[in-house]
Formats: sequence, structure tokens, C-alpha cells
Amino acid sequence: MMKAVASRDRGEMKKAIRRVVVSLFLHMDTESRSMAEASGKALLVSAKFLGWRKLKRAIKKRKSWVIGETLLKQDRSRVEDYVRFSLPYLQDSRASVRAEAIRFIGTAVQHLGRNPPEETLEVLWNVVKPFDKDPDASVRSQAGETLHILQTATELQRQRWSLRRLCFWR
Repeated sequence: MMKAVASRDRGEMKKAIRRVVVSLFLHMDTESRSMAEASGKALLVSAKFLGWRKLKRAIKKRKSWVIGETLLKQDRSRVEDYVRFSLPYLQDSRASVRAEAIRFIGTAVQHLGRNPPEETLEVLWNVVKPFDKDPDASVRSQAGETLHILQTATELQRQRWSLRRLCFWR
């Protein structure tokens, strides 16, 4: 079906698929085995359609952290979009989906480039911070790790600005 639709407007189809790959990825570790399998298969088909060979290999390994990392490396120009697409999943009723979304955000921060906007880091901090009090231990743990990543990125950003001021101060 994807091939039939894609033959009409391949560019639009690629955009639509890029918008759903994060959702498919986040549902691969859900408690529902049938949903996890369906999400994995749909993500694999999406990777094939987009021509993302590395992502296809990562999906076949079935290790979520490898898949998330590969997805972010595959399309570096869309890291901020992927983070934005993952935010609604922080409100999911399933702890596994919340934890995976938080992990994905932490991984994405490391792929935002050398100088991520300080505002972006601050917004993500404010979004993730409430989850360090989540009822589920895995979500709390993941939130703690992601907050550490965000704190480190923020400190590095401030150090860079301080160093620039020193270098250009006269």
C-alpha cells in the first residue's frame, strides 16, 4: 500500500513517515507484545521506504537504545523535530513509553550539535524535571539520567560563552 501511495507523491509520503517514526520507535518497548511487534514491523517498513539501511539493521537487533541512537544519527537535521514529536509520549499512561521518551530526549540532547540553544535545554529541563517524582521507578531513573545529561550540556554551553568572553575581552 505504501508503494502505491508513494508513487503519487514520494516527497509528501517521506515527510509523513518521518513524522511517525518516533511514535513507532517509542511503542516498540510497550508492555503490549502485539503493539510492540506491530510498531517494530511498521518501523522496519518505514526505514526501508526511506532507504535508511543503518536503521533497518538496528531494528533487527531489537535494542531500543541502538534504534534511538541510529534514528538520530540517520537524520541529524531533524533532531529537534524528533524531540518535539516525542514530547506527547511523556504523558502516556504506560510507564515503558514514558521512560523510552525520556531516554530518547536525553539521547537527542547529545545530538543537538556543539552549541544547542540554551532555551531548548531549559525547556527540556522543565519538561523532564517532574518525572523524577514519577510513580514508576524506571521512569524516575531515566528522568535522573536525562536531567544529568541536560545539566552537563547546559554547563558546557555556559563554559563556552565564558571562554568566548575571555578570548574577546580587551
